[in-house]
Amino acid sequence: MSYVMRRIFHGKAGCGNELIKLCTDANFRVRGLGMAIKPRVMSDYISGRTDTVVVECETESVTELLSVNEEMEGDPRAGVEFGEWMDRISDLIEYAEAEMWQTH
Repeated sequence: MSYVMRRIFHGKAGCGNELIKLCTDANFRVRGLGMAIKPRVMSDYISGRTDTVVVECETESVTELLSVNEEMEGDPRAGVEFGEWMDRISDLIEYAEAEMWQTH
C-alpha cells in the first residue's frame, strides 16, 4: 500500500508554463532533501480550467510525505528557499487544493 499527495494549482490565465517550471524545481529540491518520494508534475490545457498544474508525490509511508515540512524546518536555508518559492507561486495561482490518497 502506498500514499499519494496531490497539490492542484489553478493558475492565472497564461501562467501554466511558469507554474510547471516552479513545480518541477520544487520536486528536485524535495528529492535533494533525501525524501523517498516519486514526484511528478502534470498539466491539463484541454479540459476544465486551463493552466491547471497537478503535483503528485508518492511514497510507501504517509510519515515520509509529512516529514518534508519537518526537514525544511530543521534547515534554515530550506526555509528561506521555500518562502521565496511560495512568494513566486502565489503570484501565479488563483487558488490551490491538496489531497491525500491511499492506494489499494
